[in-house]
Amino acid sequence: MPIINHQPPTTNHQPSTNNQQPVPAFKYTKGYEAVINHGETLFIPQLWWHYVYYSRVGYSLALRVNNKFSTKLKGMYNIIRLFTIDNSMNFLLRERWKKWKYKKARKKADNALKKIINE
Repeated sequence: MPIINHQPPTTNHQPSTNNQQPVPAFKYTKGYEAVINHGETLFIPQLWWHYVYYSRVGYSLALRVNNKFSTKLKGMYNIIRLFTIDNSMNFLLRERWKKWKYKKARKKADNALKKIINE
C-alpha cells in the first residue's frame, strides 16, 4: 500500500480570484494519499478528517473503536447539533445563520493561525 505525503494536500479548496487564499492557515496543513488494494486495511486515528475516493466500483467497511465514553458523547452531541440545531437555524435564519457560522469559524481559524505563527 503506497502512501504519499502531500505538501500541501490535495483538496477541493480553491483560491479566490484575487489571489488571496480565503483560508490563510491552509498552507500549514499536511495531507496523505493512499491507494488501498483488495484485502488491505487502513487505520485512521479517531477525530482525523479524511476523504475517500473510489477509483473503481467497490465498497468499504468503517469500524469505529471508541474506548472512551467521552468520545461517544461527543459523537452523539455532534449528531444532535447537526440534525436539530443547525437544520432549524438554517430554516429560520437562512443566510444570517450561515454568515454567523462562517464568521465564528473564521475567527477560530485566525486564532489557531496566530498560535502557529507565534510558535
